[in-house]
Amino acid sequence: MVQISKEKHNDNWENNKLPQGKPFKNIIDKTGNLPIEDIINILYHSEMYIGVSSGLAWLSWSIKNPVVLISGFSSDWTEFTLNIERIINKNVCNSCFNNFKLDAGDWEWCPVHKNTSRQFECTKKISPKTVIEGITRRLS
Repeated sequence: MVQISKEKHNDNWENNKLPQGKPFKNIIDKTGNLPIEDIINILYHSEMYIGVSSGLAWLSWSIKNPVVLISGFSSDWTEFTLNIERIINKNVCNSCFNNFKLDAGDWEWCPVHKNTSRQFECTKKISPKTVIEGITRRLS
């Protein structure tokens, strides 16, 4: 498993930390400002991309690498629809990106539930079990 992020995991940027625990042994840390060619090479040689809707997801998809997209932030029609396993929990607040004007300067942007216990429930209420099931479907 390789973790890719522009921000270094030890910078404590938005809780960007390497996963811990039994299934996450020997994670290769490729966080930091890597050249795009290195990122493409890592994605190309990966079995799949697993992560949120971001430039990395689109880049992985563009080189025909399978994608497991974990996103409640955007509607399922927002991103690409081929060669993807989309993980979303529609039983909670979701798709705010498509229903409200994004405040790109506010990293705590949650237009419906900001500063409540439901803030970011669109992502927090996606269970590990659901993600694992999506990965399993993508592998088969």
